[in-house]
Amino acid sequence: ADPDTAADSLSDWTCTCPPPSSGLATAAAADCVIDECTVDCSSCSKGACSNEGQDCEDPDHAADMLSDWTCTCKAPSTGMVTAGTADCTIDECTYTCTTCAAGACAPAQTCDDSDTAADSLRDWVCSCDAPTVGNATAQTAVCVLNECVATCGTCAGTTCSDHDQPCADPNPSPGSTGDWECSCHDPFTTVGGVGMKAHCEVDECAVEKSANCTSCA
Repeated sequence: ADPDTAADSLSDWTCTCPPPSSGLATAAAADCVIDECTVDCSSCSKGACSNEGQDCEDPDHAADMLSDWTCTCKAPSTGMVTAGTADCTIDECTYTCTTCAAGACAPAQTCDDSDTAADSLRDWVCSCDAPTVGNATAQTAVCVLNECVATCGTCAGTTCSDHDQPCADPNPSPGSTGDWECSCHDPFTTVGGVGMKAHCEVDECAVEKSANCTSCA
């Protein structure tokens, strides 16, 4: 366009970019720009990001750089995609949020979020590290240590079973170790057996019809 066609008004013509791009220059070609996040065009976002609660960004506004807009998930979720809506994810074990673990898993426990979809919340799990066992969803796990079946430095291992003796752990708390017990089968009486194989004794005079006792004093 030439705003002033007077013969003495020269070099005042302008170039204006056509919609939906914008830009204007005098006596030169205009640099046309288009923000695909804010205007309406065939390649534009058309509110796709905001409709999903995501942030839209057009990294290059040049009119010939189209379909390069991105949708980015809002914190604490993560995810970004170009020219489309993002699949937002959140690992509740590693991020800080109102539904996140935020250190809820105690020492010697492992946090795992098996479904990191942004709409799958409060599903993280605290699991006890070996040799303890136990798990809990969205809370601290209660860990137990059965020294009769677990493998650890203080555990029974095969001490009882090697001598055909039952094993019992009266206190499965991880803080109570070395208290497992081997016991004797009836009619034998258990002597000792805490943290070691039991010594089995039998009073032949007290056992009815004992094959090993013909007379008792």
